[in-house]
Amino acid sequence: VFGMAYESGADILRILLFGHLASALTGSHGYLLMMTGHQKTIMYISVVSAMLAVIVGIQVGEAYGIIGVAWVTSLMITAQQITAVILARQKTGIWCHFSIKKFCEFIKKDMRKGIS
Repeated sequence: VFGMAYESGADILRILLFGHLASALTGSHGYLLMMTGHQKTIMYISVVSAMLAVIVGIQVGEAYGIIGVAWVTSLMITAQQITAVILARQKTGIWCHFSIKKFCEFIKKDMRKGIS
């Protein structure tokens, strides 16, 4: 769509998509933790994840270039989100991630309402 100048970034965007998809599917755990008095928990997760991403990204970047850095970033985003979901569950007792099972149950229930 944008031409040859932007085509080189397509692979990087595809790799980063995985991390952001994980972020979308894990829900609003950050807000959950902050609104229930666990701001420090989400802050620690964010700081440690960012530091690890920079440290590992530099190492991987030297060996594999920008594609390696994109993979490190995507994996760190995913690890950060999963860690936060687990800690949100432990600290609040609430699951905030996307559930295919619950989504299907919701759709079936909604379909039955429309039919009757």
